[in-house]
Amino acid sequence: MVNATVNELGKQNEAAWDDLGRQLHGMDAHLGTDEITLPIFIGAMFGRHWSGHAEQLASIRRAAGLPEAK
Repeated sequence: MVNATVNELGKQNEAAWDDLGRQLHGMDAHLGTDEITLPIFIGAMFGRHWSGHAEQLASIRRAAGLPEAK
């Protein structure tokens, strides 16, 4: 069950990444970036987003009295 959930989350993440790529396609000139900085920007945006989720889960673990994740 857990593996199925993780696999489904992975599929949803890939779908979101693909959708973001489609939305950004052709917008390079309007964003004022080049081909090198755009992927870095997107990666940083996703990294910050998922870090926020990880921080929230850490708070839930602490509130539930669970050990800190390793």
